[in-house]
Amino acid sequence: MGKDNQEKIIEVTQIPSKPNSGDVFLIKAVGISDFTHGIFKYPCKFIPHIPRWFIENYASENTKKYGILDPFMGSGTTLVEAVLLGYPSYGVDIDPLSKLLSSVKTTPLLKKELFIIDQFIVDYKNSIKNPLKLKNKIEKCIPERDLIEYWFSEVTINDLALIRYLIQSNYFKYKNKKVKNFLEIVLVSIIRKVSKADNQSPKPYISTRIKKDHMVVFDEFYKTLVKYISAIDQFSKVSKAEARIIGFDARNIDDKSLYLNKINLAMTSPPYINAFDYVRSLKLENFWLDGFNKKKLDELYNHQVGSEKVKVGKEIPVYGIKDLDSVLYNIYLIDKKRAWVVLEYFRAMEENLKSVFSCLQKGGHYCMVVGNSKIRGFDVNTSSIISKIAKTIGYTKELEFAYIIRNRYLRIPRFGRGGFIPKDYVLIFKK
Repeated sequence: MGKDNQEKIIEVTQIPSKPNSGDVFLIKAVGISDFTHGIFKYPCKFIPHIPRWFIENYASENTKKYGILDPFMGSGTTLVEAVLLGYPSYGVDIDPLSKLLSSVKTTPLLKKELFIIDQFIVDYKNSIKNPLKLKNKIEKCIPERDLIEYWFSEVTINDLALIRYLIQSNYFKYKNKKVKNFLEIVLVSIIRKVSKADNQSPKPYISTRIKKDHMVVFDEFYKTLVKYISAIDQFSKVSKAEARIIGFDARNIDDKSLYLNKINLAMTSPPYINAFDYVRSLKLENFWLDGFNKKKLDELYNHQVGSEKVKVGKEIPVYGIKDLDSVLYNIYLIDKKRAWVVLEYFRAMEENLKSVFSCLQKGGHYCMVVGNSKIRGFDVNTSSIISKIAKTIGYTKELEFAYIIRNRYLRIPRFGRGGFIPKDYVLIFKK
């Protein structure tokens, strides 16, 4: 490639208020973990600079009245930025951990909550003086053993179960849901560290080459608790609005208040095609949440957007958009299932675009951050295809620019099925 044809990359610390269509930014990593953004190591989360830019440049008085919607809220980045900027927000996600995390990251803790957390620490110190006294109660707080025994030592299982019991006991005593949610996020935040699984790989696996050192569960818990209290204290001092978790399915946003009131901003970063399995990658953490088991895991996996659990038809999959149908045909000749995975992904995204369209006021904007993919060696131009789908629904695309993804390579062998995604594309649609 000649020098003149090379893509121009613009280095910035913040996205300019009026980028040009086609701009590509390299955003310096400043403030990525500020406030509550650093709570929990959530995979593939997008940087706060994007929702901040969108809200600052597209929000209005109507937004303060009706709020901002994120239908694939993930770790709650959009919700946190909305609250910091003084706008109410609504989040939707299939994953119970996502719901819990987003709620904690957007909920200030008051003095009374901090007092209850102090009492939790006192209860822990008292309980370890005579652990046999609580043996039967602790045993009841251990998840299904066939799900966890491979991943955790017996000592670690008992220590985690003790903390889980004390969280439940604390809630029974004080009836404070904010504290319960906060302590549960602290607990799940240490799960990967204290397990036998590799700390760095997004997908849980136990390395046969590198043996992990044993981690003292409560030491890790306490260290994380102190860190998170500091983050939420910082957030609490400047938060100016509230966030609400309203739903389960981005394809069918069923909260009546959104349809009645009509939001004027929506912002999200949906899953990539076949690139990351959030549900299974977070399974160790989810197993330690109340009510989660193997059946629930399978239900979520089958229902998530981008799932490989698809019904493979006997015919070549066809969507009705020329570019997409061409790539579906080429993938089908090599891998029939993969072609149907791609088709079902775009069908799901069509449903999401329609559902958000119903929630938006006329003149409202939907900002979607997507990445293009390479499936079985064929380029899938997700940004272009979603733009064409949006047009058929009634949206007008006002702007498209991109930014370079930094430090987000998934270190998982994809065998040609997914792969490295170098850029995210920011699409701005107007109703």
